[in-house]
Amino acid sequence: MNMFNLNQLLRYGFGGMFYFVALFISFDVEPDLFFTKSLDNVFIASGFLFLIIGVGSLIYSIHRAIGTYITHKFCLIYCNIDSSMHQQSIDSWVNKLKKNNIQVNMIEWADQCHFLYCTSWAIFAALLLGYCSNFHQRQYSLLVFFVGIFVLVIAIINDCLYINCEKIVFEHDEDLPYLNP
Repeated sequence: MNMFNLNQLLRYGFGGMFYFVALFISFDVEPDLFFTKSLDNVFIASGFLFLIIGVGSLIYSIHRAIGTYITHKFCLIYCNIDSSMHQQSIDSWVNKLKKNNIQVNMIEWADQCHFLYCTSWAIFAALLLGYCSNFHQRQYSLLVFFVGIFVLVIAIINDCLYINCEKIVFEHDEDLPYLNP
């Protein structure tokens, strides 16, 4: 297994972190709900870190299974790209394996898009849990909801810009002639 890197932290860790931040800001939830006070601080910290990574991984997995399909399809239509989402993803992955390819340098941008999407999904999931669990709502929950909407819009804009730039890279790639007009 490879080392846990910044890209994975953006995809998994921060989504889980923002889930709990949104939950604690929006609702009157005590951390004791997740941990007992009898454990010592090392176990609490490692357990909370495990919980953050686990929730973040779940959010990212749901995003890849459902959210990516919907938002990516929207971006392909918006950018007027005549390609299936799956074919575009495969072309992207194949292209990133090549040396001396500009798309390799775009990986951080793609990770940033996933980070923004997962942050927005985490915020919405925390709000949904709080509402469904009848937690006492704080005055900031509406603000947190609008922050989630704002982050989602920013994610979609970034994704569309990324896909459009990727289209330009594909058009200049001689190894993908079926994508050239």
